[in-house]
Amino acid sequence: MGSHLYYFVSVVLLDYHVLQIYKYRKVSSVRDEAKHEGLNLRKPEELTLESQYEKLKNQLDIDHWENKRIERPWEEGVEKNAEKS
Repeated sequence: MGSHLYYFVSVVLLDYHVLQIYKYRKVSSVRDEAKHEGLNLRKPEELTLESQYEKLKNQLDIDHWENKRIERPWEEGVEKNAEKS
């Protein structure tokens, strides 16, 4: 299924066995192939950037936050030595 997802709606096939006649065949869309494989995809209207932003905005408190600095591997001894002095 992986490589088939990237084909366009129609694929031109060159048939060397029958006088090099071009044949066209329909390739199903990504959504149709995903549905055939058992994946449930959301409708494009349901999943928008604005809807995801609103969802995150309601979950997170962006007004009250604290900047936490993690310890870097090359600074392990520096902070411990500074505390001892």
